[in-house]
Amino acid sequence: MNGSESRSMWKSILIGGTAAGILSIIPILNLLNLFFMMWMAVGGGLSVYLLMRENRSKTLKTTEALLTGALSGVWGCTIFGAFVYTALSRISPEKFAKAASLLRTFFPDIEEEVATLLQGSNLKAFFLLLFALMMFISIISGALGGIISKSFSLKEQDE
Repeated sequence: MNGSESRSMWKSILIGGTAAGILSIIPILNLLNLFFMMWMAVGGGLSVYLLMRENRSKTLKTTEALLTGALSGVWGCTIFGAFVYTALSRISPEKFAKAASLLRTFFPDIEEEVATLLQGSNLKAFFLLLFALMMFISIISGALGGIISKSFSLKEQDE
């Protein structure tokens, strides 16, 4: 991959990942990420589509589509994770305790560990674990979106 192809790849990754990250932040729309991080797959697909459109003279390899989609998923998840962490870190421990007691009202069988998980340093550890899981799923989802985008683009070229 030469310098201009590399630049267009990173540009595509940043655009697709940013779109995925922003769509993941928007209320109601963010619920679609419950379906295997759907916005990360869309961002990966968008990244590959943009890369293929910018480099029409070169056939995109499957590994390049996988890498572009996966890195788009990483960038989108990073944007989403940074926003969520910033939002959660601004909530005081008292508000988390109030949320835990509210959870116990609706779910009386909730374990005490869950309530303590939402307080103090446990929350940061929980967030890091959750973020690692989200990142893993975002990488897979973005890569799948990239492969799907490549396969649809190949079908359009054949027609």
